[in-house]
Amino acid sequence: MSDTSQIGRTEAPPPPKTDVVEKKDLPTLATGGSLGAIIPENIDQVWRLATILCQAEMVPKSLNTPAKATVAIMHGMEVGLMPLQAMQSIAVINNMPSIYGDAMLALVISKPVYGDHKESIEFDDAGVPWAATCSARRKGGNEWRTQTITRAQAQKAGWWSKAGPWSSTPQRMLQMRARGWCLRDTFPDVLRGLVMAEEAADIVDITEQGSATTSSPPEPKRTDFTKDGPHRTTAKSAANVSDAEPPHDAETGEIKKSWKLADTIVGQQAKLGAIHDLLAMAEIKSEVDDIEAEHREFLGKLGQQRKDETMKAFRDRKAELPEALALQDK
Repeated sequence: MSDTSQIGRTEAPPPPKTDVVEKKDLPTLATGGSLGAIIPENIDQVWRLATILCQAEMVPKSLNTPAKATVAIMHGMEVGLMPLQAMQSIAVINNMPSIYGDAMLALVISKPVYGDHKESIEFDDAGVPWAATCSARRKGGNEWRTQTITRAQAQKAGWWSKAGPWSSTPQRMLQMRARGWCLRDTFPDVLRGLVMAEEAADIVDITEQGSATTSSPPEPKRTDFTKDGPHRTTAKSAANVSDAEPPHDAETGEIKKSWKLADTIVGQQAKLGAIHDLLAMAEIKSEVDDIEAEHREFLGKLGQQRKDETMKAFRDRKAELPEALALQDK
């Protein structure tokens, strides 16, 4: 009798073979393992991580490029923040990195030098906050550093009435101010000059204002005082064409006068730029004399003070054109 127990039974096919490609740059993860915090080890890895985060659109608007995100990650890692923590905690305000108040406190608490801290907010009888206090001490020390910010201080500095979230939560504004000052005084080695974002938002950027006070003011835009808008030449070009023959009318042979004071200027306050523009168009001595004669007639309609100012400007500008006026001596 034959054995029929194997009839109908088939062996399971062996699992398909897969080619495992080893990538030296990527870590391997064992089955059942867990993925820890991602800590880049060089600038290339930081850039790669920043690019991924920007592509995933999981970054604040102020850090929406790989370059900005890379700098934020690097700055956060310098003070002990993980890359993803840095992206959510670092804010760029006035082109300077800062850290949000809650993240600042969390960063300080995570350090071995942290001892303890206390915060309190006091309200008046009407329920309006009038002072916030923050105290902190280092581990192993008994000295408490305390900072108190009052409503009067906030009003004097302009924080109290400033439009924004502080207007609806003034107690939070006082609390963040006191916390920022206290933690920076107590743990300077942890924060390394990093200011609180809530505080940095109220700091006025005076870079452009400072540069404006040390540089020359921009030259005012000159108005076209000519009636027909002829082509203008600079004083330098006028000197170069001093030998050129003045334009003549083809039929009458008379010298053309391509300049004319605009009708709209009569009765207005004289502008020093008018004289500069007229003299810039003057290519020969005859035109300069005619311009001066007509300008004197125009000055008769002005006050004496403005008349003196414009005539002085005319003489100064005229003295700058010795070559253009050389025809007078010929």
